[in-house]
Amino acid sequence: MLKGLFGAAAVTAVGLESGDAFGKERRERQTLEELQTPRIDAEYSLEKAQEFVGFPVESVSVPLRNVVSTETVRLVYGKDGQFAWMWSIQPGGKVPFKHRHQSEERLSLKRGTLKCWLEGGKVVTATAGKEDFVIPPETDHQPFVDADAKEPVEAVVHFEFEESAARVTTLYWNMVNDGLMNKKGQPNFLKMLVGTTGEEETTYLTEIPQGLQDVARDVVMFFQKGRKLKEDEFVVDVFEA
Repeated sequence: MLKGLFGAAAVTAVGLESGDAFGKERRERQTLEELQTPRIDAEYSLEKAQEFVGFPVESVSVPLRNVVSTETVRLVYGKDGQFAWMWSIQPGGKVPFKHRHQSEERLSLKRGTLKCWLEGGKVVTATAGKEDFVIPPETDHQPFVDADAKEPVEAVVHFEFEESAARVTTLYWNMVNDGLMNKKGQPNFLKMLVGTTGEEETTYLTEIPQGLQDVARDVVMFFQKGRKLKEDEFVVDVFEA
């Protein structure tokens, strides 16, 4: 049951088109330490990133892509501990799951029109230059772009707990970029929960009771003797049955 709820329990890679540069280097199992390490693009203009996010920039990641949801992100690390995403999503694309964060999330739109499903079924719309999205803590949501939109959306994404969000979302985007996700574009969330144990910024799936997600994480932590698994490969064979 848990295998179905959390995706491929042993972290299987989604099949991408032959020749896809973003699938060549992926592996079915990776250490959390490796996945939580930022992949820095030393050649990218820090001035360009600073202009986009609005704070002094120390480093910028390589482009990280979810080929299913059509999202692309550069993770931006500030000189004074700031952290944000340079995020884009194509017409017809959507974040591949309904979810919620422990912290406030703000999306400052630079281009296009973005819609967002909110808990209760409400859909709100924001357009670059007119509105921003501010998603309160513990609020279920799922951003998307209409299929008939004339242009992609570009935005700066900020999280309330910046230092924690940097660790959590670096793990998330490295997993996704390496194809460590299912056919819906969803990474292994059980691995995410284990890897982010104790973080202020934690992401939970909407469709699975939070208590069940916490129990699943705690069971894995117990069988792995309480380690956060930053240096050991993540194995969840206990959920294979």
